[in-house]
This record gives sequence, structure tokens and C-alpha cells, in this order.
Amino acid sequence: MNLLDILLIILSLSSCLRLLFYRRGISVFKVGYSVIAYLLIVSSGALGLAILTGILQGETIPTVIILLIKTTAIAIFYSGGNVARLLKLPGRIKHAINFR
Repeated sequence: MNLLDILLIILSLSSCLRLLFYRRGISVFKVGYSVIAYLLIVSSGALGLAILTGILQGETIPTVIILLIKTTAIAIFYSGGNVARLLKLPGRIKHAINFR
């Protein structure tokens, strides 16, 4: 197990747990966002466990996929685990930077 494996384990399992422990509060339940959240939880958790158990190694994963995992984990933590907010992220960034 090398540094890349440890980084991928931390990124994937932490994003899985962040999504898993998201509290909806007073927000309205939407099935589509719940399905996407479920798929993200299962895929990131399975990836983290596969690397942790040695089934998969970081060297065999293409660089583009590693960048996608990093970007997704950062976006999940930026949105606070809210998938609806995560999917509306480009609009939020556009308004925050105020392109005109």
C-alpha cells in the first residue's frame, strides 16, 4: 500500500460517510436526488473498501479517474453532503464569482 492508495481510501470513504450522514432537516425529499446520493455512497464506499482490502490498487486506476475522485470528494464536502446543492454547483460558482 502506497501513498496514492491511502489518499484514495481517505477521499472515497470520507465522501461516502459525509453523504451517508447528511441530515435533510426541513428540506423537501426528492427521489431523484436520493437515488443519485445512494449511487454515490455505494460507488465511493465500494472503491474505498476495494483499495483497502487490496482488490484494487491505485496504480491500476487511470489518472483521469483519480482526478475525478478528488474533484467529486471536494465538491461533496463543499456542498455539505447535499446532493441537490452539489448538482446545482456550477450555477452557484457562477453567481459567486459574478461573471458578466
